[in-house]
Amino acid sequence: MRPIIGITSYVVPATWGVWRDLPSALLPHDYVAAVQEAGGHAVLLPPGSGSPGVLRALDGLVLSGGALLQLTSDNPGA
Repeated sequence: MRPIIGITSYVVPATWGVWRDLPSALLPHDYVAAVQEAGGHAVLLPPGSGSPGVLRALDGLVLSGGALLQLTSDNPGA
């Protein structure tokens, strides 16, 4: 079974079809392609989806960056 790899995304205004400047969870497709080429199954993670249950379901995590990426720890000594 292919590993499940989460990729963080970020919210930016996007326009397509009938939608104009709609806040959207996006990231460049190159991240998805790289995970797939490495044999993984890519899952996009919008901001705020990093609950422990979601993270436990992943085999790996790619932090793609973006203005909203904030790294915190529940264990300050870690």
